[in-house]
Amino acid sequence: KPDLPPAPDAGSGPCNKPPPAGWKFTPGEAYWGRKDYIEYIAGDLPVVISSPHGGYLTPSEIKDRTYGVLGRDSNSQEYTLEAAHYLLKLTGRRPHVIINRLYRKKLDANRDIKEASQGDKWSEQAWNDYHKFIDGAKGWVTAACGKGHYFDFHTNGHSAKWVELGHLLSSTDLNRNNAALDDVAFVNKSS
Repeated sequence: KPDLPPAPDAGSGPCNKPPPAGWKFTPGEAYWGRKDYIEYIAGDLPVVISSPHGGYLTPSEIKDRTYGVLGRDSNSQEYTLEAAHYLLKLTGRRPHVIINRLYRKKLDANRDIKEASQGDKWSEQAWNDYHKFIDGAKGWVTAACGKGHYFDFHTNGHSAKWVELGHLLSSTDLNRNNAALDDVAFVNKSS
């Protein structure tokens, strides 16, 4: 790991508004969904990092999913926490972190609820907790900073070991020239 520069004063920067009215989370503190299946670590940086597929928990109260991708992303929650730690050291502020601690055969948290939980009520509750925390973090970012960055951390499940970055833009979109991609329509479409 490279040496990091000293963190700047946490009060400096463009995002110094107070949290939204009713905000009840303290930066750096962990909050949990039902049965600790979902973890939210509150932040104060306009960055949200989620980890939907790296969980280890396989509670018997949740039925196994029978279709879709069922394998977990190895080490993605560990990478998520390492990235959050690095951002803290680099900026003096914490990103918002949301981690699904359930194995993917129990919950595929970034799919629609029908595929994600396949009708299991406790998996659906965990899915709702996961998305509630993401929505809350995004609400904080929007209210306090106007805009921010959202990262959904995954690891490779294929042998090519590519580094992949999603932008919410299709390959057709990305084949356009830079001037076209700088258009407000593509800026607003992109993540």
